[in-house]
Amino acid sequence: HNVRPVTWRGMSVLSQESIVLNPKDISGIYPVPFEKIDIIVGKVVSQAFGDIEWSVWVKKCVFEKATLPFYKAGEFLKAIVDCGEDIFITELIKSTVWAHYLSCYFKKTSCFKSNVQQGDISDYTVSPGPLSLSQVWRDKAIGRDVPDNIHINYYSVLDKLLHYAEDIKELIKFDKVAERRNERVKLYLRLWYDIMPVIMEWNDIMSYDDRGAESRGKALLIPDFEELNNDDGPEDDNEEEKGLPPELAEQVQSLLEDGEKDLTKQVAVIIEDPEASLMKTVFINAVAGSNLMPDKKQVKRLKKIFQGQESLIRRKKRKRVKRCLEQGKLDHRRLARAPLDGKIFKQKDIFLTDFTWEIAIVSDASASMGNTGRLGNSWGVAEQTFLTLAEAAKGFKNRLDIYGYYEKEGRCELVRLYRKHKLYTVYPSGKTPSGQAILAAAMVMNSKKKKKMIIHITDGAANCGIKVDMGMRYCMEKNIDLFTIGCGCNKQTRDFLQQKYPDGTLYLMKNIHGLAAGLESLFKKKLLS
Repeated sequence: HNVRPVTWRGMSVLSQESIVLNPKDISGIYPVPFEKIDIIVGKVVSQAFGDIEWSVWVKKCVFEKATLPFYKAGEFLKAIVDCGEDIFITELIKSTVWAHYLSCYFKKTSCFKSNVQQGDISDYTVSPGPLSLSQVWRDKAIGRDVPDNIHINYYSVLDKLLHYAEDIKELIKFDKVAERRNERVKLYLRLWYDIMPVIMEWNDIMSYDDRGAESRGKALLIPDFEELNNDDGPEDDNEEEKGLPPELAEQVQSLLEDGEKDLTKQVAVIIEDPEASLMKTVFINAVAGSNLMPDKKQVKRLKKIFQGQESLIRRKKRKRVKRCLEQGKLDHRRLARAPLDGKIFKQKDIFLTDFTWEIAIVSDASASMGNTGRLGNSWGVAEQTFLTLAEAAKGFKNRLDIYGYYEKEGRCELVRLYRKHKLYTVYPSGKTPSGQAILAAAMVMNSKKKKKMIIHITDGAANCGIKVDMGMRYCMEKNIDLFTIGCGCNKQTRDFLQQKYPDGTLYLMKNIHGLAAGLESLFKKKLLS
């Protein structure tokens, strides 16, 4: 459930957070020898259980809290935490069949298999490097032999590391994943502060102070762990709720801030229809980052639209400046008229109209969007379009949210794909609860902007959850403009959409490749009017 998809290197991968296997590892002989299969399965097992046990989150927390007082401290810390996770996962699955595959993979990457690289992990007769130290520790902790002629500096920390390895193994006694991950963070920090002074005594370690950097070392190279956002709700949490009644809005925001994402009760209050096909509704953040590149030409075209919008706003603001006043701010244009009438002041009216928009892209991410046809993968094209839009929108005052939605295990999941100026992705699956998703997206709109727009993107009609009419009615009540872009729909679906959506709110594209043009046309119509 919490494991990234497994892909081959060189494929059109949807996410850089996939577990990527190298085809070269098994090429050359067919049928593929079982020894090679065991190794690549072991690699998947290692990373998959890392996903289940929140390894990326653990590493991120350790790096945020740890002190890095010397050169390469970040590399040492990363290698040690990586090794600690290997030891923990090995102990966690030792009584399962997966342990045998993991053993094959670790045997492939043991001390004896390391390639000779200058200053890296190969030469164990010199002072330890980050990777060589972690590999010796891992091999010793899981019962493998290590080279006999290792440098004396290994022994100065190896006993401590092996002691902590036993403590790491004890953490499997905790029943809950949250407990295990929190305890690992604490343990890795204790381990780091215990061995850090010993490593600093090695002659080839240079302190940050010697290199003129900050004592915490953030200015130097630190491994790039994926940034996970602990905020489970939309950005701008301090902004006033506009989309819901005050009491209900407070409940929704409280749920999102507390990390609980179930919005079913709030949706039920809005619907007030016991016969509606209400599904459990969940709001979550996507965690797999997108590795696609934006369309540069499309970025330029969209930026021109946003720039045109800003020009309109500036012109509108200039119209609100009153001149020829007897008091106010000096107007340098009329100073020559001071002895005539004294009306040489100006004043800018305070206007309440907000000319910027809150835009929410709500995209169908059901299984049909993951199909790969003659024109390529639909979700991949949509994802690139979202990335292009996000890139073009940077630096402008509109608020942009991007969501994907699908049905999973009988519930509607609304997944936030864009936060902190970074696009994430999901794996398309399940059915299409369009009405439920539109209503949920409208509920979580919480900015002060008075102009709001939801752009719903789909390749088919809703087939589960509440009716689309309920989401449309709620948007109308809250003055949210709702538009739908249908991409590659069959005739039956097109007829259905045309019946459901009023004139001027539906855009039908021949295929998913027309999505970018549809968004551009819609923005020209709304933002430049």
